[in-house]
Amino acid sequence: MDMKTPQRILVPVELTEASEGLLRYAYSVAQAFHASVDVLHVWEPPRYIGYDVMVYAGDHTQKLIEAIEAEAETGLEALLAKAPAPESVSAKKILKSGFAADVIVETCGKDYDLIVMGTHGRSGLSHLLLGSVAERVARFAEVPVTIVPTGSD
Repeated sequence: MDMKTPQRILVPVELTEASEGLLRYAYSVAQAFHASVDVLHVWEPPRYIGYDVMVYAGDHTQKLIEAIEAEAETGLEALLAKAPAPESVSAKKILKSGFAADVIVETCGKDYDLIVMGTHGRSGLSHLLLGSVAERVARFAEVPVTIVPTGSD
């Protein structure tokens, strides 16, 4: 693993209040290193529902998958509005779908120098049943991963 001063930081987020604090932390790291930040949200497609299922969306119908993606886009915009990047930090958003840990590792590849992500701090049975995205990313990422506690379940 190449240890260098981070210039590009990937920040995977959930669409929760806890991610606001995570973003502020990531922005402070970015400021310290004069790095850019890419904020990534990964939404998971429904597992047991076909992609062509239609839903009623106000005054029209649309595919369920399109409705979920639109909701994720809106949520990510709202999160970034609540925790905007300082003027000195270049930040952009990325929205992808899939299994979070795999998508985060794949997105990062060797294009980023650091991943800053949160963890719920699950332990015991909930950790066994739900696993840990942060743990999986730390194990398989090709760059350093900073894991920030964002609260317990």
